[in-house]
Formats: sequence, structure tokens, C-alpha cells
Amino acid sequence: MEIEPLIGVIITLIGIFIGLIRWLYKNIFKPISSLIETHNELVVNVDTIKKEVIPNGGGSIKDSVEFLKLTCTNIENRQKVIEQRSRASLQYHDEALFETNKKGYLVWANEKFYDITHKTIQELEGYNWISIIVEKDRAKFIHEFNSCLRMCRKLEFITFSDINRVKFTGLPYKIDGDSHEGFLFNLTKVLEK
Repeated sequence: MEIEPLIGVIITLIGIFIGLIRWLYKNIFKPISSLIETHNELVVNVDTIKKEVIPNGGGSIKDSVEFLKLTCTNIENRQKVIEQRSRASLQYHDEALFETNKKGYLVWANEKFYDITHKTIQELEGYNWISIIVEKDRAKFIHEFNSCLRMCRKLEFITFSDINRVKFTGLPYKIDGDSHEGFLFNLTKVLEK
């Protein structure tokens, strides 16, 4: 028996075996290894997300959101107290005051305002407060007021209300230079000269 043909067969078999190993590694083991690596990364990411969305005493995103909600609620409550305190202090002020929203609708007025106008809140609600201005000046006032609403600027206007000459002075509640959330008006009697 000759050894050379047997060696050739063994070398061929070793070549086939190495090719099979390469094919198995490339088409089966490598994709499975990549899949296992991806799965492990996914498990780590899911654990990280779980840690962030489950309250853990202050370090998670959920804890931060809950703390932020509590802070916002506290700020809103303090703001309501400040607003109520401001309105309470203005309610019995010596001057007639009223407030409009950013569309110009009456949202609040003090006692002195109702004393001067001889009207009730029901008669003046919404945009009806404009009726306290004499009819001949009303269109001019509305034009000026709408301009002030758009341009976020102070309004001063002298007209007659019933038999009294009155001055309207309105200042916007500015948010920034171009926008506001309404006006606070002062209504004063103007003495005749």
C-alpha cells in the first residue's frame, strides 16, 4: 500500500474539514455570537431603563418627574395665594380698578369701579364694560384699545362716563416686549378746569 495517495486523501479531508469549520463559523457561530452579544446589550439597556422609570428614592427619572410635579404644584399654589392677596388688597382700594384678559374681556373689578359706574358685574361682564364709555367716544376708544392689545402698550384715554369726565389708564401684564396676559385699568374722575 502506498502512503502517498493516503496522504493526499488525508490532506483533502483536512482541507474539507477546515472549509467546513470556516463555513460553520461564518454562517452559524458568528451570527449566533452576534445575536448573543446583542441580547446581552439589550438586557443591560432594559435594566438601565428599568432603573430610570422605577422610583428608587431620588435617583431615577421617575423620581425627578415626581419631584418636578410637586414643585410645579407648590409654585401654582403660591401663585394663587399671591394673586388672591393682590386682588384682596386692591378690592377696597381708593381708586376704581378693573382687569381685562388678553382679549379685552373684563375678568375682575374692585368695589370702587362698581360705585363709579353704577353697574353690576353681570352688566359689564365680557366685553360689555365698553358700554361705560359714552357712545360718541366708544369707536375711538375701541380702536385705541385694540391697538394697545396688539402692540402690548399702555393706554390712556379721557372720555365721559354718565356725567363725569373720566380717564382710563391701562397697563399691560407684559410677558415679554411683544406679548401680554391682559391689562389692569385705573379709572379716575378728571376735574373740570
